[in-house]
Amino acid sequence: MAEKELLSLETTKDASQPAPRVAQPHRCNDRLEDFVEAIFTGNFTGNIFPTWGVFQQCLDSAPGNEPTVPFRFHTPKLSK
Repeated sequence: MAEKELLSLETTKDASQPAPRVAQPHRCNDRLEDFVEAIFTGNFTGNIFPTWGVFQQCLDSAPGNEPTVPFRFHTPKLSK
């Protein structure tokens, strides 16, 4: 019975089932990266608080309406 429970995904694939979804980064991931990089600079008032504020704005915004404020440290990858 244990053998039946250990079937791999390859052996149970069915052509009628949709392909598994691929994990996508959160829409505010680049803002979080900018904030984390600001933490390592150690300048709280000049870098950390502003990047945290923009990250919060991104989380509070609707998808597609993220802040357009320039990044301070992080250079986001261009999306395909």
